[in-house]
Formats: sequence, structure tokens, C-alpha cells
Amino acid sequence: MSHERFELCLIIPFRYNGDHYENLGTEKEQEVYKYFEQKKMTCEMINAQNFDIWNNDRGGVMKYLEIKQKYRQTLGLHHKETCRYSLKKLPAVTFKITKAGGWFLRNGNAYITLHIITENLEEDQVLEFKSTLVNVRENSKILYSVKTGPDKADEKEMTIKGMVRAFLNMVETVEPAEEKNTCIKALSLSYGIENGLGKEELLIYCENLRMNRKNSSRSTKKIEEKYCYIPQEYPYLHWAVSENSLDLTADIKEASGFAENNSKFIRNQLGVSVFGNYLMLYFYYYSLKEKCTELERQCRMADKNMCMYPQKEAVRALDKDLTEIVTEDRFSHVNTLFFQYLCINNWNLRERLSQIKDMVAESENIADHMFGNSEDYEVFISYRRKYGAYVARLVYNELRNKGKNVFYDIKKMKSGRFDKQIREAIQKSEYVIAVLTPGCLDKREDEDWMRKELKYALENDKKIINLLVDGFEFPKGLPKNLKEVTKRHGIHINAEYIDSSLEALTGQIGGDKEKEEK
Repeated sequence: MSHERFELCLIIPFRYNGDHYENLGTEKEQEVYKYFEQKKMTCEMINAQNFDIWNNDRGGVMKYLEIKQKYRQTLGLHHKETCRYSLKKLPAVTFKITKAGGWFLRNGNAYITLHIITENLEEDQVLEFKSTLVNVRENSKILYSVKTGPDKADEKEMTIKGMVRAFLNMVETVEPAEEKNTCIKALSLSYGIENGLGKEELLIYCENLRMNRKNSSRSTKKIEEKYCYIPQEYPYLHWAVSENSLDLTADIKEASGFAENNSKFIRNQLGVSVFGNYLMLYFYYYSLKEKCTELERQCRMADKNMCMYPQKEAVRALDKDLTEIVTEDRFSHVNTLFFQYLCINNWNLRERLSQIKDMVAESENIADHMFGNSEDYEVFISYRRKYGAYVARLVYNELRNKGKNVFYDIKKMKSGRFDKQIREAIQKSEYVIAVLTPGCLDKREDEDWMRKELKYALENDKKIINLLVDGFEFPKGLPKNLKEVTKRHGIHINAEYIDSSLEALTGQIGGDKEKEEK
């Protein structure tokens, strides 16, 4: 039995500098704007609760840029979307490459996509066709020949790898970087319509599609149910889910038995949703998988005395993002597909996150053992959370990596009275670093703990080092009990000189003792 239609979206991941995100699709990113135009993304299944995530006009997390027709030839494609191509090793199969573009996420993940359509293929042809295209490293030749006159033809030979290289050159100004598997194997999302293949045969076909088996001689008789999802509400839709692909096969004969309009819906509307809504969700969840992979790498590479606070916060954020994003009941099958079958069954993200948490906890336990659990600290960090939290964390990381025992409230506070712990930590510290950001010492109506900390440090004759951030200036009218802070040593810090400033700061800690010993 042949497929009435088979559509394949080849997806090639890469990275780019996310600082360019805001200007993508505008004349401010002139070189990219020359080749591409930003397309509006439909998100019918994303409810109002999540709309801000996807809406470009409000600075969402994703943009789709489609290559302009006149520049398709820069990729090696014919300028017309209706042109038919063939694979050199599979000449009997002809297909169209209709859309070529790039999906850019704010976080720096990006994906090249090629939308490919073919018709009337047997199941074994579909399997070989898909397997050949996703294997980028194989460098399979793609051909087209279009007559331009009685004795003339426009002929071209290309490869997916060549198209990827050309695309990355076209977006060079956003600083693209290839992922490890960029030119080895593509991800894919496919949608096929078949008519009356038996239930058992269809499940076996889906399993072979999932495993990228090329032909029936290597087909399996074993069906992995946790990777084959059939929505209870739509039993004529068969999803095959794998590490690197999502493949939907719609049985149009079975669908017609449920409702007359189903045939029309499958032929005219379902594909639009698959390559719009489903593709967007695929990118969203795949970016979470990539974050998880990067955290695993960082934990494996971490030095035993390295501060793991950034990783701990990243795990918390990832845990929060890894959720069922579609909440309308009529789309519950979408949550099941992406959350249960893709993220849990295939990518195993919940278990992997749990393992990362254990690695972070183990690292912190080792650090506590090295530096001791004593309440005697070398350094106390005083800062205003609203503006100085990020700099305070940088200082904490730097000092911890230099082997210093530091009181940083986010890491060291325990249950009990807050004020008592702060006073005791200052008493037990030799140095107090004041992270001074613009406005941090201005008079406040609420309880001002930063002023209290500095006042207490002065009363206890602590060595105060002022870290002057982004041009900080002391406000006029400081009370007498704080004016002494203005006379203490200061180090200026900003984004341009952050490394040298932190180095100067760490040099000050313990520097007095070294001078005395000399």
C-alpha cells in the first residue's frame, strides 16, 4: 500500500549569539535581513496563558526567518518551490523542497529547516527516502534539472551538508556555531498519509520509521509501545517517537470511518498544524534537552572545589520549564506526546535532572568538607539584592575558587533568626566586601539591612573593601555612623574590566597578613 503523501521537515541544530535575537528580522541586522524575511507563526493550540512565549511582536522566545525566493539559489535550490528534485541513489523518488528557513530561540539555540514533500511512495521507499536524507554525513547527492529552452536546461547537484554550510554563511553576522552533530545527522518531523494499511502492519512500519530502518528486509517484528503513541481520541493517528525524530502517520481510511470530514481535515489542515504548532513545541522541548545535556557536561567537568551555585540555579529553572505547556483539555494528547513520550520516555529528562541534582549536591558536600562547616569566615559579602545580586554571586564564585571561606547569604543562611545569623557572620569574618551599586545606600523607608550590615562591620572594626559597581558614587547626607565607609579602600568594577577587578579584589583578601610577614 502506498503513501498518498509524505512530508518531511529536516531539522539541523546550531548555535548563535543570542544577543542578536532582538534585531533578527529587522534592518538592524542588515546582512540577515537581506536574505530572509520574518514570518508570523501560528499557535492555535497554545492557549492565552502561554501566548507571550510564542508571540514575536511581544519579544517571544522564538522567531522564524524564511529565505527569500530570489536567494534560494544561494543554498543550491531552484528559485521556484514547485521544482522537483531527486536523490542520485534513489532516482525513482521525486520531491519538492518548498520552504527553507531558520528558527531562532532567544537562548541562542537555532535550527535550519527544510520542508520536503513527496507523493505516492511505497512504505519501503519512504523508509529509505527518510533514512538517506537525515544522514547528513552520508553526503547524498540531490539533483534537479529544469528545461529553460528547446536545447537548454538548468541543472544542479547539491547535498544537505552543502546547504547547511551555505545557510551558516548567510547568517554569519549573528555568529553561528555548529553543534557536535550539525553535519552528521539531522533531526526530523514527518507527516504521512496512508490508506488502509493493516493495524499490525502499520505499527511495525511506524517502528521501522522511528528506527530509520531503510527497507523491509531489516524490518522489525517487535513493537516498542512506549515509543509508539496512538491518541485515544484519534486512533487513526500513529506517532513514532525517537531520540531524534517525531513521525506521524495518518490512516485516512480509518479516519473516514469516524467522521466524513476527517479525510478533508487530514489532507488540508493537519499538516499545517504539524509543521506549525508541533514544530514550535518540538523546538521548545529540544532546547530544554540541550540545556540538560550542557548541565551534565558542566557537572562532569567541574573541579571538586568549584562553586556549583550557577548550576544549581540552572537546574531549578530547567525543572520549572519542563512542564506541560498546553493546558486546554482538547489538546491533552499534545502534552502526552511531547511531555511523556518525548521528554520522559525518550530523553529521560526527569531522571537526568535528578542525577544532575545529586552531582551538584555531592560537589557542595565536598566543598563543605574542604572548607569546613565552621562559622568562622574570611569574608562577608554585603549587597543590595535588587541591583547587586549578580555581582555578589560573581564575587562569591571567585573567592570560593581561590579557596576562601565566604559568607554569602543565599548559600549560608540556615533556618532561625535572620538578624542573629547576619551579626554572627560579620563578627566571625575578617573582611566585609561592600558591593556598592548605584542607589544601594540611598535612604529607604523599609528595613535597610545593607546599611545595618555596614554599620555593624564598622562597630566591630572589620576590614571593609568597597566594590564600586558601574560608576557608583556615595550619596550625600549619609548618617555619621556610615560616613567612615567612604574612607575605606575601593575597587572599581564594570563589565569591561570585570576580570582584572575581581583579581584585584582577591589580591586584597589576606594581603595585609602577607605584608606583615614580610
